[in-house]
Amino acid sequence: MTTDRARSHLTLAFVGDVCLGGGLQTNLATTAASDLFRHMRNLLTVSDIACGNLEFCIVAEATQDLPKNVMRVPYQLARGIENCGIGIWSLCNNHVMDGGPVGLATTRNFLTERSLAYFGAGDNLADAEKPTIVEVKGRRIAYVGGCDVPRYFASCTAAGIAPLRASSLFRRVEAARKQSDVVVCVLHADLEFSEYPSPARVRLARSLVDHGADLVIQHHPHVCQGIERHGGGVIAYSLGNFVFPVIGNEYLERHPATHWGMILFADIRLVGESKQIDWRVQPVTIGVDHGPHLSDASAEIAQRGVLERVSVALADPVMLRRQWWRRCIKEAKSTVYFLHHHRRRAGLRRMLAEAFRIACDPYERRWIQGLLSGGFLE
Repeated sequence: MTTDRARSHLTLAFVGDVCLGGGLQTNLATTAASDLFRHMRNLLTVSDIACGNLEFCIVAEATQDLPKNVMRVPYQLARGIENCGIGIWSLCNNHVMDGGPVGLATTRNFLTERSLAYFGAGDNLADAEKPTIVEVKGRRIAYVGGCDVPRYFASCTAAGIAPLRASSLFRRVEAARKQSDVVVCVLHADLEFSEYPSPARVRLARSLVDHGADLVIQHHPHVCQGIERHGGGVIAYSLGNFVFPVIGNEYLERHPATHWGMILFADIRLVGESKQIDWRVQPVTIGVDHGPHLSDASAEIAQRGVLERVSVALADPVMLRRQWWRRCIKEAKSTVYFLHHHRRRAGLRRMLAEAFRIACDPYERRWIQGLLSGGFLE
């Protein structure tokens, strides 16, 4: 029987990107998926419920010779994930549709069979956008998701992920607020390998709190970003990687901080109509097994130092704008390099077609606008 005192205090845990695809599939042939979490399971299970980002799709058939950026994991290799300590998964990301609508359906069936909750993707737009509400200690916690990769968006007639559209997210958060005691908005957004969030994402996250979100939890950059309090809510801009095939991956070349992430614990006290949220973090380092391990003393000091530095920067809009502009410049240089090699492989006409495609892609257009505006726009 849950006492009133117990019901007044909730501890929610959050981790970043969990990917069993890529180089991890070789390990999974001899190691259960749950073993990757063995060093973290006790930490996760002391919370009332833990949430992670499932950045892959589960398919029925074996997978062979996949491109390195396609994350499809055979059903049998994903078994055991129900014992990892995570009770609810965000499917709102840019890899859950790597197996198409069939792969999404298989992924959802896999989780349902194991009594694991999920949110952020569905058979159509309404299904993808609806909140998932879980009851913990007699309290209702609503999870709402959004992702900024348009090619995977659900529509009125097609399966996919919930879009990251500000007006829609505000409406969804307000609706979830009426149905629950705690609202968690989980976003998969922004450019990868960015140490600081874009100014537009900072404005969006703060507005989501203003519309009723208690927690705004984010991932996709693959590195940790800052944490701040806004009003009565808490915003974590990127939790980094958690289970990820980083070792031997080009990710470490793109940014050395992709080898660590964090567990965010949100301690929520509810008394009457009032609500107090505190947070704490546990840095983790990804080992040679691609799973998370507690960071050793020296690494943890350095990692907490990074978190403090980037968190302080959230209060400086001029610095954030400059950092965003610099990130856009890096993206422009990378794109020029890509187009140059595309021309050598496929010719000038194909290169120009690819350049046009990039310019028309809303995901790419953000950094183009940021570049041309000196960091003012996205």
